[in-house]
This record gives sequence, C-alpha cells and structure tokens, in this order.
Amino acid sequence: TMARIGKELLTPPLLGIIAGVLIGATPLKEIFVGNFADATTEFPAVLTFISVIFRALFELAASIGAAALPGQMLVLASSLVKITPEDVEKRIARAKKAKERSVPVDDDEMEENAKKRKKKSLFVAVLDVFFGSFAGAFALVMRPLRKIRAGWNYLTRLDSPDMLALVSACLVRFVFLPGACLFGLLFLRALNSPWFPSDRSAALVLLTMSCMPAAQNLVLLTQLRDATRPLATRLAALMLRQYVFAIIPVTFWLTAFTSAVV
Repeated sequence: TMARIGKELLTPPLLGIIAGVLIGATPLKEIFVGNFADATTEFPAVLTFISVIFRALFELAASIGAAALPGQMLVLASSLVKITPEDVEKRIARAKKAKERSVPVDDDEMEENAKKRKKKSLFVAVLDVFFGSFAGAFALVMRPLRKIRAGWNYLTRLDSPDMLALVSACLVRFVFLPGACLFGLLFLRALNSPWFPSDRSAALVLLTMSCMPAAQNLVLLTQLRDATRPLATRLAALMLRQYVFAIIPVTFWLTAFTSAVV
C-alpha cells in the first residue's frame, strides 16, 4: 500500500518541482541558471567537465519543457472532441446511404433545363439577381450571429451535476479564495507581521495565483489512465467554460490586488 501511495504521489511534475526547489535554494542555481563561467572558476577540471554535462542536460530539459504548454493545449482541445469510433462508423454509413440515393442527372434533362432558363424574361432574371443578392447578404450577416448563439448554447447547456460542479468551482476560485487571500494579506500588513511579503512583486504574484482558474494538468492526469479517460471530455468542457467565465472576475481581482499592494 505504501509503495502504491508513493508511486501515486511521486509523479514526474512533482519530482520536477522538488528538483527545481532544491536547485534554486542551493548554490547549484549558479551552475544551472546563473553565470556559469564565474561559478566554475574554482572547480577542478573533472568537476568543471561534470558541470558542463549537467548544464547541457539542464538546457535540454528547459527546451523540452518549453513544449509543455502547447502540448497541454493540444490535449485539452482534443479532449473536447466527443466523437467515438461508433460515431465515425455511423457517419460513414450515412454518407454511403446518401451516395446510393443520389440519382445521376441525364444530359438531355440538363439541356431541357438550360432551354427553360433561357426562356425566362428579363424581369424575372432581374428579380432573381436582386433576391439572390439580398439572401446572400442576409446569410452573411446571420452567419456570425448563429455562431455566437451556438457558442452561447454550448456554454450554458450542461447537466445538473456538471452545472453544480462548475458553479461551485467558480465560486471558490473567483470569489471565496481571492477574497480570503486579500483579507489575509491586508490583515498581515495591518499587524506589521514579518510574514507579510517585503517584495511587492511577490505579494502580487501570490494574490494573482489565488484567482486563477483550474490548471490544465487535471485533464492530462485523467488521460493517463483508462479508468479516468472517459472523464477527460467532461472535465475539459467544464474547464473551457471556467476559462470563459474567468475573464470578468480575474480582471476585477487583478485591479483590486494592484490597488492593495502597489
């Protein structure tokens, strides 16, 4: 049981965070992140060679880590797709049936239709052009409105459990947590507590993190197991809605945090 708990806890992201803290809190940061030439001037040749290898590995890891965010965005976007293999088979079968039902048009019939069109009067042709242009312009205006309506319907169409989960997450993330953090920071400043951050930038970063929406790593974690993979679609849909609804409260809280700290 303990081995399983350790395996569940010691995930690669957590190990990376621990390694980053150990490097950043020790003189190793000068070798990996700081001025490499000044940090290795007093090293023997063997240690300098080993440091060069570690520095190259660190830069390689940094380059690979730069692709983490785009990769997370791709996983999040792919998790929103609700097409299953059964749906693909149904669409292929529907396309085959539609192709079988289509009747080829005879050449003689096409010539007769062309002759009938030529017999139309000039007035009817002008009316066709006018109404065709009007219908095209109307469709052009209505197309973005339909897309906006479809997007709004997608955002607001949720089952009761998902809606309850979304409302609860939004209230905690965008109301209670930032409000409690701001109150705690102002309380520490009023008491002149040593726990109050002396660096304003650090205080602003801590407050900003309290009002951010849920991280995308949750979707990645659900994709790792077969048992939780079906939940990735629902979780990605909830997070997408949370990101959309976060625009107004995050803007409000950032303004309040800046006024309170700066």
